[in-house]
Amino acid sequence: MKIRSLLCGLLMLAFAGGIASAQDLSDPLRPVKIDEVIYFGLSGGYNKVMHNVEMKTFAYDVLCPVFEDGRENGYHLGGFYEQMIGEAGTAHSIVLRALYNTYNSSFEKQGDRLLSRVTDANGNESDVYTTTNHKNEIKYAAFSLDLMYKFRALMFPNLGALVFTAGPTVDFIGTKTRTQTMNLVDPSNVQFREQPLPEGQRYSADRRSVIVYDGDIDGAKSMRIGMKVGAQLEIKIPNLPIDIIPGAFYNFALTNVDDQDWKVNTIQIGVDIRYALKY
Repeated sequence: MKIRSLLCGLLMLAFAGGIASAQDLSDPLRPVKIDEVIYFGLSGGYNKVMHNVEMKTFAYDVLCPVFEDGRENGYHLGGFYEQMIGEAGTAHSIVLRALYNTYNSSFEKQGDRLLSRVTDANGNESDVYTTTNHKNEIKYAAFSLDLMYKFRALMFPNLGALVFTAGPTVDFIGTKTRTQTMNLVDPSNVQFREQPLPEGQRYSADRRSVIVYDGDIDGAKSMRIGMKVGAQLEIKIPNLPIDIIPGAFYNFALTNVDDQDWKVNTIQIGVDIRYALKY
């Protein structure tokens, strides 16, 4: 009799618990736990690099070219963390991005066309017109940190969002060198006559170029500070916690490369691959 009473009591408790659970699940006022999400991913893309400067680098008055507005291609590669601001579905977030950027540039200036005395292989001398040019190759690379505010301006159901983003960027310059040369362009069968050059200068192996400077940029700063603005399109991948986010940015400098008015600006086109980790 006691055992039967105990079994009946246990069955009644289980039944009552089941009813309470069913009521809890169907109760719209009952709080429901929402998963927390961490957003992070990879970034990469193309840099169109623009060095805006009027750079006079020779010590010679006659041969001194003024290099202006160098252009070159580069790239950026790295990762990011994104923190949403506010509740789920918010239009606001902050993105912290760490990148390696190449900001190289190439300057070229047409030289002179002069009548020059040349010597052929047999030792015979003659006068011919020669044409020269001047080149300045810049190697400039940095580890960069971006702190960007992102605003989702237009939402596309089941697709993603059009977003605008802006914020400061800080570059810690790792490579900051330049190589300047004066080169014989034509004719192709002549070379510079070997003679003493100023200290630090040398001929190329074929003596068709004078290497005027090859080393660190004089007075180059170790940090570049800029502002970065742009637009991105967030594209959701169905059934996966991954978004593909192509975008374009303009990264304009607030500081100079060295003590002259020399700024490095870039147009950056790339893509973020963002992963949502729930916990």
